[in-house]
Amino acid sequence: CGKKRNYDENSLGSNSQLKFDLPPQIYKALIRALTDELRSAVARRLNEEERNSEVSLQDYLAFLNMKRPVRSQMQS
Repeated sequence: CGKKRNYDENSLGSNSQLKFDLPPQIYKALIRALTDELRSAVARRLNEEERNSEVSLQDYLAFLNMKRPVRSQMQS
């Protein structure tokens, strides 16, 4: 049973830039895939929220932008 290498948080954090020798097009493809995944996840979530209609589209977009939600003038 070999001893597992013990990483403490500092040893990982100090070398915060991990270098992989991958061609740039791999990075581009990865970023594109992640972006598409995120976009479709957000779209799915928006559809759910609109169906539940507790949260308006504006509120949700404001939430995505990490701003305070802009409540519609429905409450009086």
